[in-house]
Amino acid sequence: MREFVLPESSTPPRHFATSAGKFLEALRLPPSSPAKVGAMFGAGDEDDSDFLSPSGGVRLASLFGVDQIAAGHGNEFFQYTAPRQPKKDQGTAATGNQATPKTAPTTTGASAVLVATAVHAYRYTNGQYVKQGKFGAAVLGNHTAREYRILLYISQQQPVTAARIHLNFELMVRPNNYSTFYDDQRQNWSIMFESERAAVEFNKQVCIAKCNSASSLGAVLSQDLTVTEGPAVEAGDSLEVAYTSWLFQNYGLGQVFDSTANKDKLLRLKLGSGKVIKAWEDGMLGMKKGGKRLLIIPPACAAGSEGVVGWTQSTDSILVFEVEIRRVKFARDSVSDGHSVSSWDSVAPS
Repeated sequence: MREFVLPESSTPPRHFATSAGKFLEALRLPPSSPAKVGAMFGAGDEDDSDFLSPSGGVRLASLFGVDQIAAGHGNEFFQYTAPRQPKKDQGTAATGNQATPKTAPTTTGASAVLVATAVHAYRYTNGQYVKQGKFGAAVLGNHTAREYRILLYISQQQPVTAARIHLNFELMVRPNNYSTFYDDQRQNWSIMFESERAAVEFNKQVCIAKCNSASSLGAVLSQDLTVTEGPAVEAGDSLEVAYTSWLFQNYGLGQVFDSTANKDKLLRLKLGSGKVIKAWEDGMLGMKKGGKRLLIIPPACAAGSEGVVGWTQSTDSILVFEVEIRRVKFARDSVSDGHSVSSWDSVAPS
């Protein structure tokens, strides 16, 4: 089946009209100078820096360029607005999300901005993706409440939509720095990042948020960071891999315990040979040359023995691997007598 290809980015429209009833996030910010807000969101083209993660902290107010007016007043102005559910005695004629949302009190702390960047946003409508313009895309998280979500926004006055991140949330990564997801209203969105670096960081934070949303992790979490065209690798294929591995600590990437960045050569292995721990090996199945993937492996799935790559003495730790397949020798390309037809494929472009 032919895959639908999104159009190249173009100059976005100034505003995107969205019904307030569909806003799933209410951004309640402290008062600030009107001139400052106007400079950010008034006349003139959008500046990508308006959408980027704040360098001086992770407060939502800082993300939108609004100074705090008192200590401790930052992210608490972000409140999640849940769609109001019809009462049982209202029958099936209730309008649900058309009703005015009711803001739930924030009793479990504030949401922090984990990552934010500028994207070109497309909404799936009538069988095709329709460009909506240049938005901000952020991953927000409340570690205490284990609540995480993706937020698309135009400005602090104009959030567009949100999607709660949970263990089964799916962020589908496509070639050319696109990612797609369904929001809380089951509306499909596609966002195009303006660089591979931005795409990798955003997709990585979504996977980390999925891990943090669960009280315990019982299975391997796998999230593509970048994907490429071409055949997928399978058992029996030989790979040359760049990787970095961390201990999962304090809700994120902690201590690095192994990396090819500190070695003269990349890791070479044949899938299925047992050279690396099984969960890592299984997690690379289906990848393509040049692709990157993040694997979060719970202790129960990190079994191995000393000498196996990826094994660590910290038997109660969650392990994280970022893997990039640089070169591939496909087993199916071998001739009938078992000898390889050719040498390693050329290194994938970076």
